Amino acid sequence: MRNHAKWILLLTTLGVPFAAAATESVANKSPEVSDPADEMIYAGVGVAKVSAGVNNVGEATNLTGVIGVHPKGVNWAAAELELGTTIVAGDVSTSGPDQHFNMQHGAVFGVLRSPGIVYGLGRVGYQYISTGLDALDGHHSGTAWSLGAGWRFRPKSAAGVELLYTRVTNDVHYWGLRLNYGFGAAKQPEDRYLDH
Repeated sequence: MRNHAKWILLLTTLGVPFAAAATESVANKSPEVSDPADEMIYAGVGVAKVSAGVNNVGEATNLTGVIGVHPKGVNWAAAELELGTTIVAGDVSTSGPDQHFNMQHGAVFGVLRSPGIVYGLGRVGYQYISTGLDALDGHHSGTAWSLGAGWRFRPKSAAGVELLYTRVTNDVHYWGLRLNYGFGAAKQPEDRYLDH
């Protein structure tokens, strides 16, 4: 019996470090410290100063929202849906009826981002515009492109701040500043045991 007690004591002594290492390995794969590149979905909100590209029309201020998705582990390429609406109208200084420049838009973009905490980005896509401005009548949609720069909160993360210049084929263009937040990281198989 004394030998059995020695074996149990020896196995327990050797087993504790292995158990601790295994627990640490599972904890390191928990959602709180998962690879930020696994956050396959991101959303953003921002403001933009919009120019109609028409004389005597002041800039409008728009509120914009975006939702994007990228392949797991690949945060340098994404697809985005962007929506925007005017919150402060631009003045129209022409003789005639009293008008203001308001714009609502919806757009889909393909996006490329360079690696690094500070990065460059480019977008190209199609944008639909709705505005009551007579000078833009019949010019409500077209190809759109963007160039900009951003700063990630963490390496590989989709979360951060971006400054973008966007131009549409009908000469509408705008500068926008937005804040992105990444979510939707896929759980590792081991994480299922942590939920119980």
